[in-house]
Amino acid sequence: MNQFLRLSLFIICTVYCAQAQNKEKIVSLLKKLETSKLDTLRVTYLDQLWGLTAYSDPPDAIKYAKDAIEVSKKIGFAKGEARAYQRLGIAYSNTSDYKNSNKAYKKALKFYKTNSDDYRIGLMYYNLAINFKDESQYDSTLYYNNIAESHFKTANDSLQLANTTGLRGSVYFEKGQLLLALQYTLREAEMFKELKDTLRYTDAIRTLASIQHYKGDFKQAIKNFHECISLYKKYNDNYFLSIAYRDLGVAYLKSKPVVADSASFYFNQAIKIANKNSMDYQEAAALAFLGELHIKQDKFKEAERVLLKSRSISQQINNNLSESSALLDLALIYRKQGKLNKALRFANDGLRLASDKELYDNINSGYRNLYEIYKAKSDTKNALFYFEKFKQSGDSLYNIKQSNTINELQIIHETEKKEAELALQDEEIETLNKEVEISNLKNILYSVGMVAFIVIAALTYFLFKQRIKKRRIAHEKETEIYKQKIDFKQRELVSQTLHLVQKKTFMQEIQDSLERIKQDPKLFNTESKRLIALLKRENATDRDWETFKSYFAEVHSDFDLKLKRITSEITDKEIRLAAFLRMNLSTKEIAAMLNVLPDSVKKSKYRLKNKLALGKEADLTQFLNTL
Repeated sequence: MNQFLRLSLFIICTVYCAQAQNKEKIVSLLKKLETSKLDTLRVTYLDQLWGLTAYSDPPDAIKYAKDAIEVSKKIGFAKGEARAYQRLGIAYSNTSDYKNSNKAYKKALKFYKTNSDDYRIGLMYYNLAINFKDESQYDSTLYYNNIAESHFKTANDSLQLANTTGLRGSVYFEKGQLLLALQYTLREAEMFKELKDTLRYTDAIRTLASIQHYKGDFKQAIKNFHECISLYKKYNDNYFLSIAYRDLGVAYLKSKPVVADSASFYFNQAIKIANKNSMDYQEAAALAFLGELHIKQDKFKEAERVLLKSRSISQQINNNLSESSALLDLALIYRKQGKLNKALRFANDGLRLASDKELYDNINSGYRNLYEIYKAKSDTKNALFYFEKFKQSGDSLYNIKQSNTINELQIIHETEKKEAELALQDEEIETLNKEVEISNLKNILYSVGMVAFIVIAALTYFLFKQRIKKRRIAHEKETEIYKQKIDFKQRELVSQTLHLVQKKTFMQEIQDSLERIKQDPKLFNTESKRLIALLKRENATDRDWETFKSYFAEVHSDFDLKLKRITSEITDKEIRLAAFLRMNLSTKEIAAMLNVLPDSVKKSKYRLKNKLALGKEADLTQFLNTL
């Protein structure tokens, strides 16, 4: 018990600290939102608020996404509107509202298709695939996932290709094709490891742990689930944290012997997080597993309570699997309590739903339930009938699993065959390319010979004319060079004269200060400060800036005008800072040029970034380099 108490306190403290940090950021952004204008910066603030709440507080995330859509429409910000619809789709998905989620994704998809944005088109198809996977519509999942994969290949995005690989592994896992699931999940984990993406690597490890659990390797599965949970808590990812808690609870539930305390603890953690964040799908599933645990412990009253709640939530979100499982488990409870008529009603309802949706495991469980109920009622005829049905469905289930295994091996074989064909095609293409290169080289050599002959003939013909032309051009160049030298010497003379005058004035001021110190040593402190000020002024004189500005303007024409077109509120000092950043000077170098502290430069950069309406993630220097 002490171990669980310490674990509970640790989890509470960790979650509390993460939430406190997020709350501070949210409060800060809300203050900025209150004073912001109706512009793209306001959309950026709403998007950042969505990011802080998408997985920790989905209902708030939905509100921020809708506000971003409204603002984007008012200011004609089509790109922001599409992004906000994408955000809205994710937030709805996190609350298991897949219908509205899909609508939002398709609105975003329409914009991205118009702009031929392969990366974001792929994202929308991938998100649709995830929704269908959560609803156990696996054919649709693989269909949209394949479309997404093709767009990610066009966009050359390794990260999203790893995601599509992982989703395919998850589908095969849920279909019971564990070899394929393991193959794709290991590939996914390796891809994310190479990309150094810790959070997505964690998702892959969670799927791998689930596969290990179903293969009976509970010890390794539990170890991997614990690793995932610690990382999800670190990143405050409540959506997947709830799933990981539930899956860890299932691993303890299916262990032999059952580790009831641990299973109960983690199921309740999953339910608590799912309920708080309106994750109905996850809450219904965790409640169903908790009900199964209570049945194993003969806690029928508690089991009935959580299973009725699971059924209610499942009906609301149209989760047929969880609803059917809850009905059949409730029938089992009522049979054990001797409430046979009630058990019969629930068993029939659960079996009917399982049959409609072709949930074969639940169909088999339903027939067994009915056999046990009629047996308890001493109805031999019906008991025998459903026993036969139970055996037949068990055989069918075995055949389905065997068929799945055969299909799985066939898919593996076809995949390997396809990969071999692609490798052979690549080899043939390489051979053809070499042949083309050799042919091209021959043609080039022939062409070069012909061109060389023509050139020699032409050179012979034009030789005399070229000599005369060269002499004339050389004479003109010499004349121009002399003119340039005279102009340069004149400018240099003026520059040197001005420099000497400035230097003379500067030295005279220093000499006067030293004379005053000599006559009256008491003036040392005052005059020394004045000398330092003179030196600083000489070092950071505006004349240096004007010289720099003139040279800078020759290289980067209209730089200051471009900045003023973006915002009329920009000051000369901020233009100067922007010019230094455009020259790729560091903060310390700029501070030295302006004779200020580096922190002052950082603050000036932050103010400049806000005036230019750049987002938090935008790089100021990169933006200035585009002007």
